[in-house]
Amino acid sequence: MKLLFIGNANSFLLIRLAEQLMKSTPNLTIDIVTLEGKITKEAKDVFQTIYFEPEKRFGEDIRLAKVLFLANKLGGILKKTPIGYDSVCLLYLSVIYRLKWSQIKKKSFNQVITLFGSEFYRSGKVVRFLQKKMLREATTITYANELLWNDVSEYFELDKSKGKQCLFGLSILDEIDRVTSDEDLGFRTKYQLKESQLIVACGTNSSSNQALEEIITAVVPVKEKLNDVVLFFQFPDLAISKYAKQIIDQVKSSGINFVVLDDYLSDHELAIYRKAAFALIQVQNTDQLSGAMQEHLYAGSKVITGDWLPYAIFDEIGIEYSKVKDRKEIGPLLIELLAKSNQENENCAKIGKLSKWSSVIGQWKNIFYLK
Repeated sequence: MKLLFIGNANSFLLIRLAEQLMKSTPNLTIDIVTLEGKITKEAKDVFQTIYFEPEKRFGEDIRLAKVLFLANKLGGILKKTPIGYDSVCLLYLSVIYRLKWSQIKKKSFNQVITLFGSEFYRSGKVVRFLQKKMLREATTITYANELLWNDVSEYFELDKSKGKQCLFGLSILDEIDRVTSDEDLGFRTKYQLKESQLIVACGTNSSSNQALEEIITAVVPVKEKLNDVVLFFQFPDLAISKYAKQIIDQVKSSGINFVVLDDYLSDHELAIYRKAAFALIQVQNTDQLSGAMQEHLYAGSKVITGDWLPYAIFDEIGIEYSKVKDRKEIGPLLIELLAKSNQENENCAKIGKLSKWSSVIGQWKNIFYLK
């Protein structure tokens, strides 16, 4: 059996999916077509053949020129890619793929499109018009969030049965299982935390979508009750992120204890961080199904999130977490959670069943007709 992916070869999501499919399916190989000009060692170690062209400039820095340049580049790469794959999977619905859709369809009788959400919600009418043909002609469309599929299928008038829910597994869940008490203690020691101090993770990256400035503003009114709380921010791109620097200035001025994680963390280091955290405040503007939030829930963290985010799937399976209607409610709610710090729940087992690779890989194998 042989599959062809079309997407970012360096994406950890695509790499992990390929790893898990090959791990669970004897004699399966996976090639990838990518527009990336540089390929990571991890990608080279996983994919059998990577079809790409070295980095090139696309010419004028305007959107239409870039799309046309990349479409032409994709067409050239596809000409070098054989036909006869058992399945071809587009991992992201790019308008660039639409311009070479006829070439892509020739690679396999089974065409799968994996939606991430942003390519639909952030697109205007012209892009959606171009997306329509691919969605209507593809064999299967995968999605992680039911709300996304409802919106896409209704907008494009698609047969609901064409959609299949396929979540990306979270490798860090298995890493969390491996975290030892000594590693947890080592993490706290590294950041000079007292035994009584609790870690509250604020967001998961330095994107302005995380609304970190509003989190800090919401916590300031209750800061006198947070003597044993340390806010943690994850800014591995601190050197180049103006937003991250702005947030650091703000939290310094607030007088609240804080730590900045400014290194890129390995999966196991992330697992230790998730395990060490008492709570996560995750109230970003938009999201589909936050992997970091699931990792915190699995590790035992309390979670505060926004009720505007589409996490109905968590409610359906009985995940315990807290929601705010307005970010101004974060401070008082955090104080409530601190007072109930010893309450246990079944989030670990439920998230494991929902998002461990061992739980979700069967969904992916079904759409690729793998045994």
